[in-house]
Amino acid sequence: MWIETIHAWYILQNPSKRYKQHFRAFYKPLRIAQIVISSVMEDKYHTLEDFLVSFVRHDVSGRTLVKDDIWDAVCIETTYLSHF
Repeated sequence: MWIETIHAWYILQNPSKRYKQHFRAFYKPLRIAQIVISSVMEDKYHTLEDFLVSFVRHDVSGRTLVKDDIWDAVCIETTYLSHF
């Protein structure tokens, strides 16, 4: 994740301990969306099952993803986008 100012780009690598819980709630659905979109763009997988085998190998914020994380991310992103 990056922040851009008029002076520079800053890479945010690790959240502080106080902010970590909030960061995970924000970052996880975004990272899942990035994994899904990248996989589709690369046309790397031919079936959903092939994709899921690869998906559950990813680690986000120190936790290995599970299949249900995809559907949880969809709900969060849909709720977020409905505010615009």
